[in-house]
Amino acid sequence: CIERVDGRWVQNMALQLGGSLPLHVGAGPRVLLAGADDAFVDAYLARGELERFTAHTITTADALWADVRATRAAGHAISDEDDVLGMAAVGAPIRDHAGRVTATVSLSGPKPTVLGQERRRSLALIAEAAAEISRALGHDQASAGPLAS
Repeated sequence: CIERVDGRWVQNMALQLGGSLPLHVGAGPRVLLAGADDAFVDAYLARGELERFTAHTITTADALWADVRATRAAGHAISDEDDVLGMAAVGAPIRDHAGRVTATVSLSGPKPTVLGQERRRSLALIAEAAAEISRALGHDQASAGPLAS
């Protein structure tokens, strides 16, 4: 986490500035994983057991591969209580001038706020923010391919 902006409802979440999560947990990390090539995903899985944070955390290779495919197809990730119960997040890729996924931007908060009635708005806001940052890095949205680089 290199920057964070606190919102109205959440001023202090588990992931602090400078902190990190494993690549199978949370919207941002899962976007990074989906943006990597298949060999990287296989190498990540070969490192050992996938740590469980809640009952909703992805902990099997099959489930992680399904999530990678779904994230690649959707162009974003949704974290639904896989890191902290009651919390949700949406994340989208930030691409560099060559179209590589180099970072992510995510929006997180209480599950009803992020994934309830505002779900579409949450996804639209995060996609817009990711596109704007990517353009600033020289990425041409017209040439955007699938999430995997």
